[in-house]
Amino acid sequence: MRAILLAFALGVLLLRALPVLPSMPLLAALAVVACISLGTRLAVVGAFGLGLAWAALHAQWALQDRLDPGLEQRVLWIEGRVSGLPAVDADSVGFLLADPSSRRGLKLPARIRLNWYGGPRPLAGERWRLAVELRSPAGLANPLGQDREAWLLAQGIGATGSVKDGQRLAAASGLATWRPGAIASGNTCIPAIRPGRAVCSPLWWSATPPASPTTSGNCSRTPAPCI
Repeated sequence: MRAILLAFALGVLLLRALPVLPSMPLLAALAVVACISLGTRLAVVGAFGLGLAWAALHAQWALQDRLDPGLEQRVLWIEGRVSGLPAVDADSVGFLLADPSSRRGLKLPARIRLNWYGGPRPLAGERWRLAVELRSPAGLANPLGQDREAWLLAQGIGATGSVKDGQRLAAASGLATWRPGAIASGNTCIPAIRPGRAVCSPLWWSATPPASPTTSGNCSRTPAPCI
């Protein structure tokens, strides 16, 4: 069983080394052959092929959910729900808009990452109507740093953009109403031995870390080092 799981994981990792994604017919054939092989002595080879087919299929779905190039660099009015906790910066706030829709019937990705400069702070679970300028996910592939485009693809984000204007349509409801409060109460500062230093112990970690973590006095989502 361990060998099968390892082979599946290696098949998933192999996708990163491919220059292009396999076509859908080839993926279907690979998945069928891999499933048949699982019941034979070639189970390890079948698990490897199944891992590759699974990863490539999810990558194909993510690429198909990207923004239509014809909608780039245009100001659009869309509606959607704020997903997760916003990432607040000094003069901007970044957040995910889930299940966006347009009254004009435009085809939009299922998840859009937005930045609002100088605007209010949306809360998780709220519904907003926003004027946005969108673009397809892109980024520099730095061998020594993060591949932003690959990260956006892995997060299922089909577009990024900036907010020009907006209005809140509905407040958060259900589980989303207590999540921000629970997160705020979970960020507790534990006094350290040295004066002026504290250790933050958050119960939740954002998928997007703060740009400059705070390590003295006040709490942040990045804990100060233990002393």
